[in-house]
Amino acid sequence: MGLMEGFKNMLKNWLEIQPSQHGTLVIQESLDFNTNVAKNRIWHRGDPYELEQLYKNLKSELGKASFWASVPINPIHKIHTGLPALIADTLVSIVIRDMNSIEFKDNAQESIWNEIAKENNLKEIIEDALSDVLVCGDGAFKISFDPSLSQLPIIEFWPADEVEFIYQRKRLKEIVFKSIHKSYNGQQNFRLYEYYGYGYIKYKLMKVLGTQEAEVPLSMCPDTQELTDVIFGNATETTPGDFMMAAPFVVTRSKKFSGRGKSILDQKSSAFDALDEVVSQWVDAVRKGRVKTYIPDELIPKDQNGKDILPSAFESNFVKAAANRNEGATNKIETDQPTIPSDNYLQSYITLLDLCLQGIISPSTLGIDTKKLDNAEAQREKEKTTLYTRNKIIEKLTEAVITLIQITLASKSVMDKKYDKKLLDTEVSITFGEYANPSFEAVVETVTKAKQGGVMSIRTALDEMYGDSKEEDWKEEEAQRIAEESGAVQLPEPNVPADMDTFS
Repeated sequence: MGLMEGFKNMLKNWLEIQPSQHGTLVIQESLDFNTNVAKNRIWHRGDPYELEQLYKNLKSELGKASFWASVPINPIHKIHTGLPALIADTLVSIVIRDMNSIEFKDNAQESIWNEIAKENNLKEIIEDALSDVLVCGDGAFKISFDPSLSQLPIIEFWPADEVEFIYQRKRLKEIVFKSIHKSYNGQQNFRLYEYYGYGYIKYKLMKVLGTQEAEVPLSMCPDTQELTDVIFGNATETTPGDFMMAAPFVVTRSKKFSGRGKSILDQKSSAFDALDEVVSQWVDAVRKGRVKTYIPDELIPKDQNGKDILPSAFESNFVKAAANRNEGATNKIETDQPTIPSDNYLQSYITLLDLCLQGIISPSTLGIDTKKLDNAEAQREKEKTTLYTRNKIIEKLTEAVITLIQITLASKSVMDKKYDKKLLDTEVSITFGEYANPSFEAVVETVTKAKQGGVMSIRTALDEMYGDSKEEDWKEEEAQRIAEESGAVQLPEPNVPADMDTFS
């Protein structure tokens, strides 16, 4: 033991320092994964009636303290801004819209894939899949065969609340697809579990008994009576196969639910709730801040029975005042309007709007300009958050689609009884268009400066300016013309006829 260590122990004994006691923290989750998915779905649906039901039914403090669960003594009009749906749908739009082409190195595989993609309406499937993943957190593509519908593989996407991921040593082992089916008489519910693993598909039918389930034969349900377990892709009873006929799709991993994805609406529910509260209070203040008219009793219009004719709540609002019977006084109608603190409401709205959009999307992408900066440079700067989110989505979407293409082609070879493992390595590239590009004038200015500075060739300048909008042959000819006009290329001497020498 060293001198310093002995001194520390002596000092510790002298001060009688006791070590801290090991404690245990017990934290109870407010929502499980499926309930969280349902919550995000309802926020995306954007129906105020459904939101109010959701939060009144939540058993945690989340439901008690929220605006949507509150029951005010004086009822107010609860307004939903629709911001969650706007965020998710806009991100889907700016990604899918710019998905240009899927290119193969092998033309034969490209023709087969194009036929499968056309029959399955692939772009619509990908669009729905991306929307579900952004809202629910994750999901999975599923490949199946049904000769009664098609002779090609059938591609479907199942959202997070209909799939489970089973991991072994943090590696994906199985994807379980869950679906509800009816009995022959339609009175009994069954839940079908489809286990998609490497080289096999297994089915299990469960009879739903309240909150309990009991396994029953597949023949008890008309939708499952013809299903049988399948082995493929060089799999055996003891060894896994080369691939599974399913592919997970996750954009962001969840830190809360292990092995699952994270919705872009997670951790934003409180901000959405508060934003709706501010907007609702603002509208309520506007309604209560209408012009009030004070009318003496004698001047209130009467009906034929002598009763006061009262307006509706949305018409001219008046207050019945007692008649002034003082000497020389006159009864007259007076009006008054309360002051509405619109600036305070606006500032609260902008602050909460920023909280809702932070880290996800820029306000200008949604057509919201809270800073009133209209120049092009400022608009592009405000688009950076959207660009970061879009790039991440594109990266994960590209990986998922390429995997989907490879396993679909391999599944097609299994279906044709000509399984080819090399199809799992099919080389595919997916191109996306640019987003929030600078204007053509700004590109010309930048390229011109680079060209004059000697750091860019004529051909590179044309590529930067026109991109894919012009053909390669046109760019070559244009580069040649610019070089000739600028004197960078020596033009050939003109041919002079021999008889012209007589005039010299």
